[in-house]
Amino acid sequence: MEETWEFYSWFVTEGIKTYIDRSFAYLPALVDHVFDPSEFSLEMQRNLANVLEIGTTRAAFYREIPYPRLRQTLANQLKAIVIGESSPQRAAEIIEAASRDERR
Repeated sequence: MEETWEFYSWFVTEGIKTYIDRSFAYLPALVDHVFDPSEFSLEMQRNLANVLEIGTTRAAFYREIPYPRLRQTLANQLKAIVIGESSPQRAAEIIEAASRDERR
């Protein structure tokens, strides 16, 4: 349990920067983090300005899941993982089933 929190603490403070630096499948979440895109392909580097513009102008606002039951299922399953009552795989299955059952 302690190791889980230690990993989580590292990931949200330092690890996320590594993820952002090595991934192009994100929209910026850290406004003060400057990363080096030199490991990206040339095409990705050319498109980076567009991705950042979209991330800062169209995706930079408060978000929440608009379906209360699905939101509660997600919260319950994250808690179950943290306290050791469920595995990530089982929680994902439960969340996926709840998502499929949600009327949109």
